[in-house]
Amino acid sequence: MHSSAIKINTLITALVRYVQENEKRLKELETSNKTLQFENLVLEEKLKLLTYNKFARSAEKVHQPSLFNEEETIETNSETQPEEITEVKQHKRRKNPNAGRKAIDAKIPRVRREIDIDESQKTCACTHEKTKIGEEISEKLHIIPMQIYVEQTVRFKYAGL
Repeated sequence: MHSSAIKINTLITALVRYVQENEKRLKELETSNKTLQFENLVLEEKLKLLTYNKFARSAEKVHQPSLFNEEETIETNSETQPEEITEVKQHKRRKNPNAGRKAIDAKIPRVRREIDIDESQKTCACTHEKTKIGEEISEKLHIIPMQIYVEQTVRFKYAGL
């Protein structure tokens, strides 16, 4: 019985050492886990800031001062001088005269077809009569054998008082 008691005591001491070592490892893992979680949070915040700066409007972008050169940024901010204002001469764009469709020759006879709105639509909601302010003219060239003419479609425009 004596040898079995010694074996049990050695087993108990080995088990106690094993538990203590595992507790130490667990504490080390917890601290390393906390540092890894902190580093993960820092990296996530940096990623958010970088994506925001990349896709945000230029007026909304966040300026990041350098983390390592704080003294230099403070010195440069205190030494800033008023900016020089330079005026830029304005220019006007010339409209291209060849842009758009060419007008149909004025020598070709025109047939005018007028499209007007109903008489009921010529009065405003306030019961005043609308006045004609202009017209839109669109032209379509028709070629009939032995006869050429231009059809003009006129749509009148009205405005209330």
